[in-house]
Amino acid sequence: QDIWGTSFLFGLIASLVAFIHLSMHFSDMIVLKGKENLALQKRYLMMQLDPHFVFNSLSSLAGMIGENPKMAEDYVVKLSHIYRY
Repeated sequence: QDIWGTSFLFGLIASLVAFIHLSMHFSDMIVLKGKENLALQKRYLMMQLDPHFVFNSLSSLAGMIGENPKMAEDYVVKLSHIYRY
């Protein structure tokens, strides 16, 4: 009878450890899928904004080049930071 109690306790502990391991694994998967989803949403939004934003940015830059080259250079740097993300 003592061996059955020990076996039951061992099985219970093993099941608990397996359950904790699986829940941590699925929790990590949910976090990863959430991050992937956010990245895809960001990419989708950037694809929608790109044509209009690029046109306006380049038009502004073209106007600045002749008037204030230093300001145009700063503008290009800031614009590159926007497109990096």
